[in-house]
Amino acid sequence: MKNDLGGRLKNYVKTTIISYEQQREIAWQKVAYEWEIRFKRLQKQIKPLTQKAGLVTEEDVFEKLLTETRKAVQKAGMTPKDVEDAIQKVRRDFGKL
Repeated sequence: MKNDLGGRLKNYVKTTIISYEQQREIAWQKVAYEWEIRFKRLQKQIKPLTQKAGLVTEEDVFEKLLTETRKAVQKAGMTPKDVEDAIQKVRRDFGKL
């Protein structure tokens, strides 16, 4: 009887752990899917605004960001070399996204 109870307990633990891992994986997939849907909705909402502003692609948005960054940094009194260094840093960081 003791051996039978141990075997049942062992099976219960195995199935519970596997079930928990599967549930966790399903939960992660669900969260990823929901965020993907939210991102797509946001893209649909932003697209008309960006087109209205003359920004059509991500590259256009990025170039506009760089232009505005150059202007702001130059107004702050930084040298052109400092400006280019800051822009290169933004490009590296943007590439990581």
